[in-house]
Amino acid sequence: MNLIEAIKSVPDHRHPRGIRHPLWLILMIILLGSCTGYWGYKPLAEFTKNHRSTLIKLFNLPSDIRFPCDSTFRNIILSLDFEVIAVLFNVWAGETLSIAPGELMAIDGKSIKSTSVGGNSSYQNFVSLVSAYSHDRGWVVRHKVMENQERSEIEVVEELVQQLAGSQVVITADALHLQKKTIQLIIDGGNDYIITLKKNQSSLFKVAQKLVESVGAIEKVQTSERLHGRTTTRSTTIYPVSAQLLPAWAGVKHIIAIERSGSRWQGKKVVVG
Repeated sequence: MNLIEAIKSVPDHRHPRGIRHPLWLILMIILLGSCTGYWGYKPLAEFTKNHRSTLIKLFNLPSDIRFPCDSTFRNIILSLDFEVIAVLFNVWAGETLSIAPGELMAIDGKSIKSTSVGGNSSYQNFVSLVSAYSHDRGWVVRHKVMENQERSEIEVVEELVQQLAGSQVVITADALHLQKKTIQLIIDGGNDYIITLKKNQSSLFKVAQKLVESVGAIEKVQTSERLHGRTTTRSTTIYPVSAQLLPAWAGVKHIIAIERSGSRWQGKKVVVG
């Protein structure tokens, strides 16, 4: 299934009377325009003017076609069922985007702008997109939509981890996802992980601190980089962990301590893997 075939599967709920442009064409213009920096309804209309001849040639359109106006883009975007788009993306990505053994795969959730309701109260709700992103290739290979009042990000990440079973990748995640069930699913799926360790897992954090103080390192690397006018130095030290030391935490083989210093800040980060 190519991308256009996938997009043609999106249901069109518009009334047949008055339809001037097929839904797939409008969605492709939105996709191409957004990828090239044309964010917003009016910029998308401008995109069709600036790239008219290319679009006509690319999609084999009539030379006298009138492209959608900004209000059409607005109506379509506001009426789309985003979860349908997400499901179709996963189907297309699963058939099209290969995953190579050993790839670093970051899993993280990001809230979608302008979806928050309820202010800062306990009724606050917003939509998030939880994605599996390839470090090496720079693209998303899977994603899921969630609302924070309905589900936790931890549950959604566990589902993505199961979808990646058998891929032989290294999954990276923030401290929220250093959960016994999550890492067990990662190991059961034939993958590995590198996950940040913070004090939300207080017992494990204390064990890691004692380990760093008492066990000899098996490797230490220091790197420096200069970016945006400041120099940042990172010292990465790897410590071995025996399976008997942390039996409840599946697959933990190393504690990795990362010390960072720079002209504007200093800090220390610990991850497990």
